[in-house]
Amino acid sequence: MASHRRYATPQWRAVRLIALRRDRYICQLRLSRRCHGVANSVDHKIRPEDGGSEYDPTNLQAACMSCNITKRNREQAERARRYDQLRKPERHSEDWFGTNRDTTQDSN
Repeated sequence: MASHRRYATPQWRAVRLIALRRDRYICQLRLSRRCHGVANSVDHKIRPEDGGSEYDPTNLQAACMSCNITKRNREQAERARRYDQLRKPERHSEDWFGTNRDTTQDSN
């Protein structure tokens, strides 16, 4: 969010105002129970880290801070779940000798 360098540039401030004015300062996300509909921040529809444009107004939407944070947290949780699934070891039903045994149980 606001900690990234791009948010301190004049280019970002200009495109942010374009998106807020275009959306009439109305939150386009409406994700949070605390959303009152008044946008005070701008959200990237597709994150720049995922290939979305940083400064293209068509990749931006007005958002209230609460909904922007809710979206960010959901996306981070989803990325963490996908990462954990990639790291999860496969369960094998056969050992090296081709005999069936459960590899998840202790052999004690």
